[in-house]
Amino acid sequence: MFAHPLAMHARPGGLELSYPNRSQIVGATGLEKYEYPYTPDLTLGVAGLNSPDTKTDDFGDWTTTALWSDGAQTLRATFGHGLPFVYATKSGGDAQVTFVATPTVWANYGNVLGVSVNGRHYGIFAPSGAGWAVNNTVATSTLAGKDYYSVAVLPDASTTTLNDFKTYAYNFVTGSQVGWTYSPASATLTTTFNVSTVAKEGSAAGTLMALYRHQWMNSSSVNSGYTYVSPRGEMKVVRGSNSFSMTQKFQGVLPYLPDNGAANTLNKTQLAAYVNEANTSATLNPTGDSYWVGKGLGKLAELVPLAAQVGNTATQNAFLDAIQRVLQDWLDGSGSNLFYYNSTWGTLIGYPQGYGSEEELNDHHFHWGYFIKAAALLQQYRPTWASGATPQGRTWGASINDLIMDAANWTTTTSQFPRLRNFDPYAGHSWAAGHSGFAAGNNQESSSEDMNFSSALINWGSVTGNTAVRDLGIFLYTNETAAIEQYWFNQSGGVFPAGFNKPAVGMVWGDGGAYSTWFSAEKEAIQGINLLPIQAGSLYLGRNPAYLKTNYDFLGREPNTWKDIFWSAYAMYDAAGALTKFGSGAYTLKTARRKRTPTSSCTASMPWDRWTPASRPTCPTMRSSRKAPPAPTPPITPLPAPSP
Repeated sequence: MFAHPLAMHARPGGLELSYPNRSQIVGATGLEKYEYPYTPDLTLGVAGLNSPDTKTDDFGDWTTTALWSDGAQTLRATFGHGLPFVYATKSGGDAQVTFVATPTVWANYGNVLGVSVNGRHYGIFAPSGAGWAVNNTVATSTLAGKDYYSVAVLPDASTTTLNDFKTYAYNFVTGSQVGWTYSPASATLTTTFNVSTVAKEGSAAGTLMALYRHQWMNSSSVNSGYTYVSPRGEMKVVRGSNSFSMTQKFQGVLPYLPDNGAANTLNKTQLAAYVNEANTSATLNPTGDSYWVGKGLGKLAELVPLAAQVGNTATQNAFLDAIQRVLQDWLDGSGSNLFYYNSTWGTLIGYPQGYGSEEELNDHHFHWGYFIKAAALLQQYRPTWASGATPQGRTWGASINDLIMDAANWTTTTSQFPRLRNFDPYAGHSWAAGHSGFAAGNNQESSSEDMNFSSALINWGSVTGNTAVRDLGIFLYTNETAAIEQYWFNQSGGVFPAGFNKPAVGMVWGDGGAYSTWFSAEKEAIQGINLLPIQAGSLYLGRNPAYLKTNYDFLGREPNTWKDIFWSAYAMYDAAGALTKFGSGAYTLKTARRKRTPTSSCTASMPWDRWTPASRPTCPTMRSSRKAPPAPTPPITPLPAPSP
C-alpha cells in the first residue's frame, strides 16, 4: 500500500513499513517504467502476534485503521496518505518493532528512539515514563502499562527534527474527511482536507501532513521546511494543524463545442455530409458490454449537436431516439442489458460486464461516464426525460444518479454506496483497478476517461438543476486536471525522475508511472489513451499548448492509428496545422476504440504488473475477462432513492 511518504504491507506479525525514496527505471527499452520500489525497513506489532489476516477496522476519506488479531494479541494501526506517522494501539503483549537489520540508534530518550535502517530514518515513540529495550533487530516496550505507541518516518536524522515530531507523536489521527465548496461568482473551487485527532498525552494541537505536488502548488498552508521524496515528486509538510486547503480556478466545461456563428470558417456542407455518413444502423444500435455500449452512447451524444448545427432535424432526432432507447433498455432492470445492485459489495454492475467490472469492480467510472454524458445531452434536448417513470416506479433521472453514486458517492449519509469509490481525494485522481491487489499498488491508465466521467457529472448536474452533483463534478474535474498535468504529463518537470525521458506515462501506479498500457505497446496507444475521448470536457488539455506539441512530436511520425484523436489534441496547439493534417476530408474518421485485451507484447510492456515482488505473471490478465453475465441472484429489485 503506497500511502506516501510511507508504504506498508500487512504481515502476520503486524504492519511492515517502508519509505520508498529511491527511484529506478525498469522494463523493456521504449516501454520503461519508473518506480520507487517497496523495500521494507521495519514491522510494528505486538510480541507474539501471529494474525491469520488483517481487516479494516475503521476508515476515513484517505486514512484507514487496520486490525490484527490472533485470539491472544491484537494490534490496530492507523495510517493514510500524507501521514508520516503510523498510530498503533495493542493488547495482549509488549509493543514490538522489528527491523530488517540492526538499526543505528542515534537518539535514545527512554521512551523515544531515533533510528536509521537502510539509510532511512524513523522516530519510535512510546508513552511518557516508558522505555524501549533494543536487542539486535528488535525493540520492545511495556509502554508503562499503556496501550499506544507511534512510529514516524523522519525527513532527516537530527535530534531537532525528532523532538519536533515527538510533539505530535501522541496526537492520534482518528479520521479524515475532504470537503469542497464551489463559488460560481469567482469560478473558484476550495478543497479542504480535515483530520480528526485524539491526544493520548500532552497539550499540543494538530499533526503533521505531507502534501502532494498538486496540493502544495495550489495551497498556502505549507508552513515548515520538511520535505519527503515520493513517486509524485516532492511532498511538503503542513505542521501543527488538523487541516489544510487548496484554492483552484475552475475554467468551465461545455456540453459540446458550439458553432461560432459569423466567425466560423466551418464548412457546413462537409459537416452535413459527415453527419449523414454517421447515421448508420451500427451507430444507432451500439452493442457489447457496458464499456462498449457506453462508448457508443458517447459517440451519439457528440453527434446530436453536430446534426443540430447543420439543421438536420431528422437525423438529430434519430440520434436522440437511439440514446433514449439504449439508456432505457439498460436502466429498466430487465432483459439482457441491465444494471444490477449487488448488496454484498454495495455496487451497481452493468451486464453484460466488461474488463473486470463485475468480479473485480474495475473501471466503473470509465463505463458509467459515457452513460451519464449521453443522459445529460438527452436531458438538454428533451427536458422531461429525467422525470419520466421507469418500470419500477422510479425515474430515469434517479437511475442515472445511482450510477453517479456508485462511482463517486458524494454524501456521508448513504450506506448504499461507499463514499467516493473510485476517486482518491488526497491523490487527486481516481484509481481504476477495483481490487488494487498489486505489489506496485493500484493503477489508473486512462486519466482522460476519468475526466469524461467528471465532465459528464458537471453537465448532468447543470441540466437537472442538481448543484450537489454539478459541484461534485467540478471538484473531481478541477483536482484531476492538476493531477494529470503533474503525474501523467510531468508538465512542470518535478515528478518524473532523471533518466525517464518520456513526455507522459500511460499508467500511474502507486509506486511510480509506466510508459505502457494494458492493451498495446504502440506509442499512439500509450499517449492516446490519456487523450480520448475527445469531447468538450477535453479542453483542460489545452491549458499548456506547448506541451501538446511535445507530446505529439514524441511519436516521431504522423500517427498510424487514432489520427483524429491526436489531431484534435494538436488543434489546441495549432488549429490551422491540425486542419492541414486532416486534409480536405479524404480521411475517414474512426471512433476512438480501446482494445484492452492484453497483447503478445505485454510481457515486455508490463513486467512490473506483479502480485508479489517475487512473483510476476508473464502477462496482465486482471482487466481482460469477458465472462458471460450470470443471472443475478437474488432477483433484481428497485434501488431505494439515495439520501440527498
